[in-house]
Amino acid sequence: MSPDLETLRAHADGELAPLRRAEVDAAIAADPALAALSAALFASRLPYRSAFEHVAPPPVPAALQARVAELASVARANATETLAPAGASAGASAGASTGSRRLAPSPPESGRPTGRWAIRLLLSGVVLGCLLAASLASVQQRQVEPWLRSVITYHAMYSRETVTDGGPALGQAQAVALRKALHDQQGLELTVPDLRAQGLQFVRAQRLQFDGRTVLQLVYLPQRGAPVALCLMPAARQPERTLALDGQQALAWHAGGWAYVLIGALPLQQLQTLRQRLPAALI
Repeated sequence: MSPDLETLRAHADGELAPLRRAEVDAAIAADPALAALSAALFASRLPYRSAFEHVAPPPVPAALQARVAELASVARANATETLAPAGASAGASAGASTGSRRLAPSPPESGRPTGRWAIRLLLSGVVLGCLLAASLASVQQRQVEPWLRSVITYHAMYSRETVTDGGPALGQAQAVALRKALHDQQGLELTVPDLRAQGLQFVRAQRLQFDGRTVLQLVYLPQRGAPVALCLMPAARQPERTLALDGQQALAWHAGGWAYVLIGALPLQQLQTLRQRLPAALI
């Protein structure tokens, strides 16, 4: 029986037992289509562990440390104020011992807030603003199609180190294997755009899956900075639009029965310029 895709992936990742691996090797040797797919899977492995083994985490900025210390100091001062003062009535002390959060001091009768109340009101406004912003971001993320959210999040994990292992020569070999596999299995002809004139070197090609559907990923590397990816998947027509997610800007559109998304930590205007340099359709 011909090995399925999961078995081929396990074979490429070195996860099969010796006997099963020998069986898969024999099947690959006898089937050119399986051989092409296996070659593409081997070429698409990413060296995440080795890429990040020697990467030290960035230091926490001094400004952020100072801001956190300031907020912590204000929080401690507010916590002290909520306790009943010495000499309070037995009822008030009992209320404090129950942990009630309503034992905050009242504003003076004049109606004018004290300095501490002004700080509290300011912090409340800041917290409310953050909560509203987070809520809005959450709503916007839920409105993004699941496949788009997945490929953008997947791309956000990339660094230069994860895509440069093997260099452009490996990327071209991956592209050849991917084009052959698509042609032999689905009769599709894939065009890999040449973006060297825009300062982007093609370095990686791989075929992924989302919800049983093929997702093609082409990765480019600028002279400096993080990788840029062009992904496409068979999908119904969708409007052209921009997205911002996980620190990435993304430009999505539709052509020829395929949904496209261009992803990168680049200014949106630069992504739009790259979009104009791409062919009308890649398949």
